[in-house]
Amino acid sequence: MPMNMSPGEQKRAKNIIWTVAEDYSVDPAFVSADEKSRADFYLNLIVGLAYKWINREKLSTLFLLWEGTSFRELYDGILWIALEQCLYEKELPYRPVLQELRLAYAKRLVGLDAWFAERNRITMLQVAKAQKILGQKPFLMPKDARLLEALEFSGSLTDDQIIDRFKGIIATYFKISLTSEKNQAGGWNRDGLALRVIGQEMENSAQEQKLLLMFTDASPNDEWGISAFAQYTGKAAVEDVQAEIRSIEKKGIKVIAVFMGSDRNTETAKAIYGDSFVRITHIEQLAEALGAVIQKRLHVV
Repeated sequence: MPMNMSPGEQKRAKNIIWTVAEDYSVDPAFVSADEKSRADFYLNLIVGLAYKWINREKLSTLFLLWEGTSFRELYDGILWIALEQCLYEKELPYRPVLQELRLAYAKRLVGLDAWFAERNRITMLQVAKAQKILGQKPFLMPKDARLLEALEFSGSLTDDQIIDRFKGIIATYFKISLTSEKNQAGGWNRDGLALRVIGQEMENSAQEQKLLLMFTDASPNDEWGISAFAQYTGKAAVEDVQAEIRSIEKKGIKVIAVFMGSDRNTETAKAIYGDSFVRITHIEQLAEALGAVIQKRLHVV
């Protein structure tokens, strides 16, 4: 959400945080704005609860582990998703109105269409979380669905358990070890390798017609890399995926990609998948979008 808040809205956000934290000496490291750059009442309430329930030094130390890195926004975002659940459960017995406030926040977030224009992983996870709050079933890639489930932090967790569990999530889903030393990253997201394995498995199938349906953001980049291997980003990554798709197609396997990425990756999707991809922005579009391209690829009349 936009953060270009006016001084008045920043002051309002801090007042919410101070009131909930029950401490006006707090200097909030985070304030939250809604889609109109106004102080977001519910999210700033959650920030205040963080200062109320969690040891400030421990929490600040955790956030500082990725301070100044290119992943700051991502890690900040997913940590707040986890903290929201945990703090909501801790505070609810003392503040029953939280349930109503939480539902109102979730309805507002799910009702926004603008988030598709600035589609990114954090925004998708936030909206998916809001859908779960409302009892709806979110549509996410399997890896993100597992990540969101892992971010369901119970209100019974202690400060140290919160920190240890979050470090475990980063290690599991992002191959990063969060320590006070310089972080060392492992490789991930090498789409060409995944396609190679899938192609080998499907080649051995006895089915007459074979169709590989992919959900993709058209960003096959291993931006952190593995020191023993060449960097897997940009043109090299795209060409690797293109080569694997050609190899799969030669085995009689038809490839169709469902593109759910941002506008900036549309040309990359075209370069990789040609006319064998469809783009959707809402899950409701999936069946209609896929129908025509499946008929075309499988030559169904």
